[in-house]
Amino acid sequence: MFFFRNSIFKNFSSLSLNTFVFTFQQLIYVPLFIYFWNAEIYAEWLILFTIPSILAYTELGIGSYAANLIVIAFNTRAKNRVNLIFQNCSNFIFIFILIGSIIFYIINYFFDIYFFLKVKSISNYDFYFVVLFLILKFYFTTQTSLNLSLLKAVHKYHYLNNFKSLFILSEIIFVTLILINKGNIYSVALVSAINYFVAAILSYIYIKNKFDWFKYEFKKFSFTYFKQIIYPSFSFMIPGLCKAIMIQSTIILISTTNNPSLVVFYNSLRIILNGVRQVVSIISNSFFPEFTIYLAKKNWSQIQKKLILLIKISTAISITSTLLILFFVKIPFIIWTNNEVEWNNIFFLILLIATTVDWLNVPIHSFPYSINKHTLLINSHLSALFIYLFLILILFDIYEIYSIPISLLISNLFFLIWNVLIVDKILKNKSFH
Repeated sequence: MFFFRNSIFKNFSSLSLNTFVFTFQQLIYVPLFIYFWNAEIYAEWLILFTIPSILAYTELGIGSYAANLIVIAFNTRAKNRVNLIFQNCSNFIFIFILIGSIIFYIINYFFDIYFFLKVKSISNYDFYFVVLFLILKFYFTTQTSLNLSLLKAVHKYHYLNNFKSLFILSEIIFVTLILINKGNIYSVALVSAINYFVAAILSYIYIKNKFDWFKYEFKKFSFTYFKQIIYPSFSFMIPGLCKAIMIQSTIILISTTNNPSLVVFYNSLRIILNGVRQVVSIISNSFFPEFTIYLAKKNWSQIQKKLILLIKISTAISITSTLLILFFVKIPFIIWTNNEVEWNNIFFLILLIATTVDWLNVPIHSFPYSINKHTLLINSHLSALFIYLFLILILFDIYEIYSIPISLLISNLFFLIWNVLIVDKILKNKSFH
C-alpha cells in the first residue's frame, strides 16, 4: 500500500493519464478533421498552428523556471518569496506574450503571412482572429500551470496533472461538437481559447482557497527581479523553442511541395512517435518534482540514486517501443488516416531510428532542469537545431523528403553525446548552485 501512496507513483499515474488523454486528443483529431473537413483544410490548420506555436515562446520560459523557484521557496518556508515569484512572473508572461503578438501583427501587415501560407479555407480577416485565439489558448494554459505550481511543493503534483487532463477532455468534447455542427477553423480556435480561459480562472480560485496567503497583484512588477531571472528562464524556454522550430519549419518546408498528403503523413507519424516520447517524459517528470525538493534539502544521495533508476527504466521502454512500432504500426496508421495518406516506408524507418535516439536522451537532457542547472544545456540545444536546419538546406535538393529524418538522426546523435557529457560533469561535481 505504501507504493500506491508514494508521491512518485502518484505523479506517474497522473502524468500517464494526462499523456493518455493528450495522445488520444492528437489521435482522434486526425480522422475527425479529415472526415468533417478534408485533408487540404486539415493541412491548413496544421500550418496555421505553426504561428502561435512559435509565438508562444515569447514568454521566454518564465513559467517553467518560476514553477521550480516556487517549489524551492516554499520548502525553505519563504511564503512571501513565493508570492513575489508568482506575481512578477505572471506579469512578465502576460507582457511578453502581448509584445510577441503585436510584433507578429506588424510583420503580417507588411509582409502578408496569410498570402505566403496560401490559406484558402478562411478569410484574411478571420486569419487574424484564429492566430489570436490560438495565442490566447497558450497563454491561459501557461497561466493555469503557473497558478497550480505550488502543488508541486506539497507533493500534490498529481492534482495539477489531473486538472490539465480534465480540460483536455473538455476541449475534445467542444471541438467535436463544433465539427459536427460544420464549424470551421475559426470556430475550433475560438472554443479552444474559451475552454482554457475557464481553466485559468478555476485554477486560481482553487489554489487561492487552498493557500489563503497566496495572491496575485498586477502592480507587483519589478524590473530588478526580471533581470535576475531572465537568463535562467530563457534557458528553460530553449528546449521547447528548438523543438517547435524543428517541427514547424519542417511542416512549412513540406508545405512548399504543394502536397497536402505529405504534410498530414509527416504530422500523423510524428504524433504516433511522440506518444512514446510522452511515455518516457511521464516517467522523467514523475521524478523531477522530487529532485527539486531534494535540491532544496541538499540531499545529493537521493538525487543520484533515483536518476540512475530513471535512466534504466527509460532506456528499457525506449528500446521496447521501437521494436513494437517497427513491426506493428503500418496497418493501424493506414486505418487511422482513412487510407487517404500514402505510406512511405524508407522515411518511416529513418525517422524511427532518429526518434529512438531522442527518446534515449529525454531523461538525460531533462535532469539538469529539475535541479536548476539547465543553463549548461543552452549551447547543446542551439547547436543541435543549427545542425538540423543546416543539413536540411544542404540535403533537401538531393534527397528531398528523406533529408528530414536523415538530418534529424545526425542532430539527435550529436545532442545525446553532448548531454551525456554535461550530466556526467554535474554528477561528478555534485553541483547544486
